Amino acid sequence: ASLGLSVVLSALINAAMGSMLQGVFSSLGEFPTTPGSAAVGPIVAVVCVSVCAAPIFFLTAAYYHLLLTIFGVARHGFSATFRTLAYANGSLSLVSWVPCLGAVASLIYGPYLTVVGVREAHESTTGRAAAVVLVGMIGPGILVVGALIYLALAGGLTDRIPIPMV
Repeated sequence: ASLGLSVVLSALINAAMGSMLQGVFSSLGEFPTTPGSAAVGPIVAVVCVSVCAAPIFFLTAAYYHLLLTIFGVARHGFSATFRTLAYANGSLSLVSWVPCLGAVASLIYGPYLTVVGVREAHESTTGRAAAVVLVGMIGPGILVVGALIYLALAGGLTDRIPIPMV
């Protein structure tokens, strides 16, 4: 239920913000719009976010639960990890749409909620929960940078970059 609430609430807020921005930009004459696109946009956004967010959220919860298991923190099942992340993300969706405050909430309050949630849900220490959340946030970035460095050193990137002949 908390995942559904988070997905629907995020989709509605993002659709509303998108419609407002579309109205602002169309009044400036920068982006062409068709009649009725303001009504269709939110519906498409809600459907797309609902279809894409649930599988991605399950994979994120599985990733964090794997980290919890590696760190020896996973004292309860996957459902505890899933609920913890759903509640943290659901709480953030209430303020994430506010300019400036949303970014601060996502960067500071989001990890804090996740650390406290993991600590309580898995009956762990704050240090171990913080380590899991920190590795969970930084880990994918390190993997992407490492893959790019590997491809650059192995010559995998230069084969795909078109070099103009003069």
